[in-house]
Formats: sequence, C-alpha cells, structure tokens
Amino acid sequence: MLSQVVELIESKHRFLITGHARPDGDSIGSSLALYWGLRALHKDVVVVMRDPIPQPIRNYLVQGKYKRARQLTSFMTQRLSSSAAI
Repeated sequence: MLSQVVELIESKHRFLITGHARPDGDSIGSSLALYWGLRALHKDVVVVMRDPIPQPIRNYLVQGKYKRARQLTSFMTQRLSSSAAI
C-alpha cells in the first residue's frame, strides 16, 4: 500500500489538497504539512478549504497557502488553461 502511495506521488506533478468543513487546527495543520512535504518534492500544490480559516490560524500559519472553494473556479480555469495535464 505504501509503495503505491509513493509511486502515485512520484508519477504526478500537480496536487489539490482539501480538508473537512469548518476546518480546525488538525485539519489545517495536516493540510499544511502535506503542502510543504509535496513542495519539498518540487510538486505543484494547492490547498482548498470550503470554509474560512479561523483568523488566529490564518495570521500565524497560512499566509496565502489556502484558497476558499469559491475562489477555486477562476483559479482552476487559469491553471488548466496554462497546462493541458493535471
């Protein structure tokens, strides 16, 4: 199973990470850890949350790494138009 995950990560370049509704510290922290881990592997990564990140966490950790779901349509349109493959 783990070898399949490694193979998938190695074979792809673009990743979209999301968490549950009304994100808490665990959801945000997990998403951010995965974001930075994939970025360290030179992957193109986007984190999308449906609901806003709580203000204290947003100020301290996030700094523009997350997108709200309502921002996703225009963001993905721009990304997909700049590249044929995901």
